[in-house]
Amino acid sequence: MIEALNIPNNEFYFRTSRSGGKGGQNVNKVETKVELVFSIPQSNTLTEEQKETLLSKLQHKLNTEMEITIVAQSERGQLGNKKVAYDKLIKLLQRSLKTTTLENPLKLVRHKSSNAKKQNNTNRK
Repeated sequence: MIEALNIPNNEFYFRTSRSGGKGGQNVNKVETKVELVFSIPQSNTLTEEQKETLLSKLQHKLNTEMEITIVAQSERGQLGNKKVAYDKLIKLLQRSLKTTTLENPLKLVRHKSSNAKKQNNTNRK
């Protein structure tokens, strides 16, 4: 189990652009949309085992340089969107590094309950 994960500022960078959402008069002048880019292989914070786990579990989210890009544009200001993007990154990494005994324990419960419903429906006929 992973405890608090803290990625230092020198391990990721931000790209900014104009956001298409709310913003009033500033919408066409200020770059509030934020993209956080984090390279898993170049991280000094993560262990080799954590890097391997993340590269495996997040392969569908990685670009060709093995980077994760997190987009945030819900806030009206760039600073707020930077915080949102960083928080999203940390949650994604923690969720991906969390070890579970079953991949999806609810799948078994759902499967059993759906079969029980089918049996009840056939008994009613």
